[in-house]
Amino acid sequence: MSHWSVEMAGVEPRVAALEPGIRPRTAYRAVAWAVRNPDAPIEDSEAASFIAEALDRIESAVRSGATVAAGADEMSERYWSWFDEAWEPGVAQLCSAALLCFAARLELSAATVMEALLDCYEGVLLRATDEPITPEVERSTPQAVEALGYQRELIELASAGRGF
Repeated sequence: MSHWSVEMAGVEPRVAALEPGIRPRTAYRAVAWAVRNPDAPIEDSEAASFIAEALDRIESAVRSGATVAAGADEMSERYWSWFDEAWEPGVAQLCSAALLCFAARLELSAATVMEALLDCYEGVLLRATDEPITPEVERSTPQAVEALGYQRELIELASAGRGF
């Protein structure tokens, strides 16, 4: 079991208790943070373009009060056409996290938000280390520790309604 899974155990019911309009904001903030906080920018131009467009669409949906971002079919097709050629560590996970914000037709479920959080965490971790991933490596990789801390704080803020 991953360190993230242990540390985030029991969080999904708290995410489920969030108002449907808060869940996409939570997922958006997690993805935006994960993309913007690595030590190096994404080099894969197609992935960088996908993430930038996805974040723009998700942010627009969040600002308009939508419970899910529009364009699921288009973004999914774009993701899968690129996925087999993904080469940069952690970037496929970050793109997947962004794509999850388009996954539902009506609203994001707590399970989908949790999956996006996990993908964000894994993306940050894989971009930070080339060591085989073990719980010890997760605990000793500063970027992974920071990502986990950010996600826990994000859930706290969302649950309290602060900043959302």
